[in-house]
Amino acid sequence: MNTRSCCRRAGSRKGPLRLFWTALVAVCWLSPASAQDMVEAALDAAGVPKVGAFLPNQYDVARTEPLPIDGVWRVNAINKKIRIEQGRAYAIDPWRHLFVLQISPGMVVLQDFQRTGAGVYTAQDLPLLGPATLTLNREGHLDVSVQGKLGPARYQLIRLDAQYPDALSHELNAMAGGAAPSSFAPPPGAAAPVMTPPAVVPVSPGSPQSPGSPIQPGAATQPLPGMPQAPPMLLPSPVQQPTSPPTWIPPPATTPPGVPPAPVPEDCTPIGIDPDTGLTICA
Repeated sequence: MNTRSCCRRAGSRKGPLRLFWTALVAVCWLSPASAQDMVEAALDAAGVPKVGAFLPNQYDVARTEPLPIDGVWRVNAINKKIRIEQGRAYAIDPWRHLFVLQISPGMVVLQDFQRTGAGVYTAQDLPLLGPATLTLNREGHLDVSVQGKLGPARYQLIRLDAQYPDALSHELNAMAGGAAPSSFAPPPGAAAPVMTPPAVVPVSPGSPQSPGSPIQPGAATQPLPGMPQAPPMLLPSPVQQPTSPPTWIPPPATTPPGVPPAPVPEDCTPIGIDPDTGLTICA
């Protein structure tokens, strides 16, 4: 069946059948990104309700340390943008997942990012329900493979705006065995911030770190080239405990000069001294 006859058949159907044939044409004859847009338009035209995806918000997931792959990426399979930022990735564009689940901007789609080697990262893909492995290729894009509960899946993240372009370049440099990648450059129009790399020891060309090789012990504590160095944590100064005020002791009463002390009766229980006369006050 060719595209024209398939489209005529889709146009001749009504109701759910028309929606089915429209989705079939999109899946069979269009690219994945165009098919996603066509299916979403067909579902909206048919009045299929949207249910908010059960995904956390970016503010509900704790941030971790920044990574060289932080920045804006485009999912090639659906032509939607996401941002990787400090251990989690959240949606920038909205899209439908599994026809009815609505993924809105700010929803987290990947979390628990970890760098396992030069150019290799792992994360949890929340919409596909499984662990994901992200590997940088020579073009500076990320090849993603997911072992989801609905089956394995593969897609690619196209680099749009690298937040740390120097760090990403060093990652590609380490994967290439120390040879600087001549093809890597931030895309035109990308307003990537200029980061000043900290003073670190560069990767030795004689000992390249191949993709997927485990990080050596102690490497996690060293700042990656091109990444901002975290400021030292300022500890609060110890709180000075207030000292208790000195106990006031009244001065002893003295007899005015020139006045002889008055005798104290034998049956007197003294309770004080009259400051004016100097006489003993008895109980």
